[in-house]
Amino acid sequence: MCACHESPTETCAAEKSAEKNAAAPPLDNPPAITAEELHIILLKAFKVGNLARRKFLQALLAMDSSRLYLQLGFSSIAQYAEKHFGS
Repeated sequence: MCACHESPTETCAAEKSAEKNAAAPPLDNPPAITAEELHIILLKAFKVGNLARRKFLQALLAMDSSRLYLQLGFSSIAQYAEKHFGS
């Protein structure tokens, strides 16, 4: 109840507006992030992606050179790679 009402069941426009704004952030005013912050996020994500690709390729090379794909039932590294990573 606001001070302008005598009954606890009455709600003024200001109270309704406050309740609405508390429930969900406005879509027309998203949290601010600077260009520099976004740039740093993108650089870090790109680096993580490159590190993951490097690790993947090193593991695939190890699978090939050790011929461990044979123990998994594949006759070649190409067959293994196509089955698990092909499109």
